[in-house]
Amino acid sequence: MAKTLFYSVGNSDVVINGYSRFPNFYETTKELSRLFNKELEICQGRNSKIKRNRQGYDFQFVEDEIKIKEVSEKVKTIEFPLFAPLMEKLKGEGIDKLYLFVTKQEVTEQKLPHHQDTKYAGSLIKAYATEKYKIANVEPIEIKPDPSDYDLMAHFFTEFFKKKHGEVKNNIENFIAISAGTPAMITSIALNSIDLPVRYFCIMRKTPYSEAQEVEIFHKINLERYIAIIKPLIFNYEYVLASEIAENSPLKSNFQLLNLIEIMGKRISFNFEEAMGLVHACSSELKEKLTDISRLANKEQEALCLEIFSLIEINFSKKDYLTGVAFIFNLMENIRGWLFEKHTKTKIEKKDNEFKDFNDYIKNNCKLKKRLEKKELKYENSPNRRVLLEILKWINEQQPDQSLAKVLEFIERIETENKTSAHGKISLSDLRNQGPFAHGTKGVSEELLKEIYPLYGKDGIINDIKEFLLSLCNFQGDWHNPYDLINQEIIELMKEEEK
Repeated sequence: MAKTLFYSVGNSDVVINGYSRFPNFYETTKELSRLFNKELEICQGRNSKIKRNRQGYDFQFVEDEIKIKEVSEKVKTIEFPLFAPLMEKLKGEGIDKLYLFVTKQEVTEQKLPHHQDTKYAGSLIKAYATEKYKIANVEPIEIKPDPSDYDLMAHFFTEFFKKKHGEVKNNIENFIAISAGTPAMITSIALNSIDLPVRYFCIMRKTPYSEAQEVEIFHKINLERYIAIIKPLIFNYEYVLASEIAENSPLKSNFQLLNLIEIMGKRISFNFEEAMGLVHACSSELKEKLTDISRLANKEQEALCLEIFSLIEINFSKKDYLTGVAFIFNLMENIRGWLFEKHTKTKIEKKDNEFKDFNDYIKNNCKLKKRLEKKELKYENSPNRRVLLEILKWINEQQPDQSLAKVLEFIERIETENKTSAHGKISLSDLRNQGPFAHGTKGVSEELLKEIYPLYGKDGIINDIKEFLLSLCNFQGDWHNPYDLINQEIIELMKEEEK
């Protein structure tokens, strides 16, 4: 990867004997370029006629050498008052390539060149950049359309940066000068490069010498634009898309920010082990706020159930009730499995295509086995929701447990069928089964939730599940959705970039 400088050449770029902006800039610089190239023996011998000065060269020509007609005197000095201070500012950056945007407009009907074209001023700057700053790769880019026309320049530079996009994007850094050239050229260059990894510089014209200064306004505008795009994605929990955009934005150098967004993208996709691997690279402060990911990676049931509820709450807040209902079903499945393992000390694990421990538990409890058979529940290798619920009821009957009784009561509430106008009698669990997340095509609306779960519909569902689950997990203190808490951390990191 390289570093590239983009420079538009203007009429203020060449000063001869202290004079600038000649009436016939094109012809003057053309003649000077011819003379300069002819006599260029810089630092190659004692009799060299050209010596470096602070911002260009001193000339020592014999009496009969050509005079520059606009200056009306022999050439003594040539200076580059904008390019030279810029290169002094950037000389430690290790620039590999220089693009010089020069004008060479199409001739008029009279076949005369445009007097202010900068083609030959560009050739002088190229020689200076090559000789003094050792930039071997200097490429002049000729602009034939009118450089003062904003629309034409917008089209020209759009096409240029489209063509060079891969090169510029893959560079370590790019530098753009916004002091020379026409306003239309400068504006078009700045706007077309704003999405790329670029630093902008202008030349502060001072006496006796100018000075290059980095310009933050374009970076700030671009940063604010990207933050305005990424913020809604974060608040909408679209971490993967937010990560992709951030990686190609001015935020890409903020490792903690990008890492945190990626962690949340892994987390919401249930890739807890991968998320945990990224947590190790976080700051100590952030690690403390991500400790629950370690519990999730270790498959702790309480943490997993609270995580699933977090996603229920998120999807209901987004009015994505279809996904929310699917997570409710999943939560109830996990709770049944968790409590079965807790009360029976038996793992629900599939080995060699069967649930041997689960099957053995039922076979070893004859009364339970007969109960399931009487209810015509196929239990062998089938730890489904109906079988597990019946087992939990049997366990509570054998040895009453207040906590388990509350769970069974709540599960009953979720499983209760209520009459609806569109789907007949149906429960929340059945709604998932009849939707596209399972076996059917039925959708979920807020009105339907109110019918299935009176009196408060979606709000009642969320509040009831939250209260039930926090009690089941013996959660102490106030609970806040961990995704919202980390979203605030992401926003704070972006705010710091804006300062």
